Amino acid sequence: MLARMREYYPRPHFLPEEAEHSHLDYVFMGYQQGAVMHLDYISRLMWQAQIIGRKTWKLVPPPECDHICNKMSVTVEPGDIVLLDTRQWYHDTTIEDGLFSLTVSSEYG
Repeated sequence: MLARMREYYPRPHFLPEEAEHSHLDYVFMGYQQGAVMHLDYISRLMWQAQIIGRKTWKLVPPPECDHICNKMSVTVEPGDIVLLDTRQWYHDTTIEDGLFSLTVSSEYG
């Protein structure tokens, strides 16, 4: 199954070759919702590729950085990739009303 999925989302060119061998792969899909503000409890770094739909990420820095780091919001479109340490940055996601979102993700490193 993984080999078949990888036909649709190869390793992003800006990641090191070691990232080709992912630890875990995920598929996130849904309508009109997303995820509430949280940290991920995963063992490695991850990237997410937006395949279908549009998703807005709200990012909040960890408390030890909030005096110099700013909150951010970014909207990803199909073909965009998010590379983020979701173990450090609080984040939530919102899917636009009426749209279906399909995202693939890979833990690496």
